[in-house]
Amino acid sequence: LYVLPSDDPYHALAAMGTSGVNCGIGPGYLVEWLQGLEEIQPFVLLGIGHDLVAGRFLSPIVDPEGLAQEMYELCPDIVDQGTGTVEELAESLAESDSLFLWWD
Repeated sequence: LYVLPSDDPYHALAAMGTSGVNCGIGPGYLVEWLQGLEEIQPFVLLGIGHDLVAGRFLSPIVDPEGLAQEMYELCPDIVDQGTGTVEELAESLAESDSLFLWWD
């Protein structure tokens, strides 16, 4: 549990050092990627850990197939150890407001 003098969730993510180090994804890149995503598909972060990000999208996903492909490139574990295929991830994104990334 961290207490930070900021209400910016990206500061918390950086302080936690959240990353996908085994995929070459550092905290700085992850923050940049999430900020870009937030501009086109708003969400709220609900949980972070050293290797995970959890949140909720605030509106229906505009392009679930495109987002699923981007998420897989950023975080292959969500397909390889999760949904099984990018197509299944896209279906999940279309049906749910859940944002979840994790790296083993």
